[in-house]
Amino acid sequence: MATMPAYSPDAAARYDRTAEPLMVPLAAVLVDAAQVHLEAAVLDVVCGPGFAARIAAERAGPMGTVVGVDPDPAMLQVASGHGAGYAIEWLQAEPDSLPLASGSQDVVVSLHGMTALAEPRPALGEALRVVREDGSFAATVWSPIEANPYLTAHARALTEQGSTGAVEVLRAATGYGADDLVGDLRAAGWHEPVSREVTLRIRLAGTIAAAAERLRGMPWGARLDAEEALAAARSMLTSLVEFAEADGSLVVPFRAQLVHAYP
Repeated sequence: MATMPAYSPDAAARYDRTAEPLMVPLAAVLVDAAQVHLEAAVLDVVCGPGFAARIAAERAGPMGTVVGVDPDPAMLQVASGHGAGYAIEWLQAEPDSLPLASGSQDVVVSLHGMTALAEPRPALGEALRVVREDGSFAATVWSPIEANPYLTAHARALTEQGSTGAVEVLRAATGYGADDLVGDLRAAGWHEPVSREVTLRIRLAGTIAAAAERLRGMPWGARLDAEEALAAARSMLTSLVEFAEADGSLVVPFRAQLVHAYP
């Protein structure tokens, strides 16, 4: 049921490395909003390299349990490489067929995971099955591309390069919004789904090489070769010049929608 391309081991490692400055702060917001408590049982659906799962494990403590589920073995290989100090069980499974007992989880979280699925609704139904009656669900999805200067710069640069396939992947990765998720949550049987926008200002290295490497770490840039990525990076940095700092870094606002729901 995945809609994003599967990662190679090298591409998954690059995503983990290059997306970390953005995704870790967003994962912290997600886990805080989900109110993961000590001794909680937490499920991270479509966990990727485990950004949210690792923070959830810190919040749940040594008596809590965290399970990260993803259909992509390369992502789970990277996730398990962060294993030292985290009591997390990594499971390769489709999110609409979870190998977990009904009513076994206190909290279900998903850090942009629903955007990777062609049909999120069955996965949301499975999440409802495994959560306890007094549990909760929290997830993030991107705000529209137009509200995110960084994503807008990616789209423009890829279009200029003639990388239509990459632009299609970008649009697919960002096209599933908060209204879609709220609607699918209701249809899957969740109650009181609501969303709010979160804005994080993220500092990123502003060199062409760093921008190219970050682009190749994203699903939409994973198939670009080094020269294509460098050419796109030059265009991206031109688009983002208003966010450049005196030290050459970028401080860019990233906007996402945080969605809550209850069984």
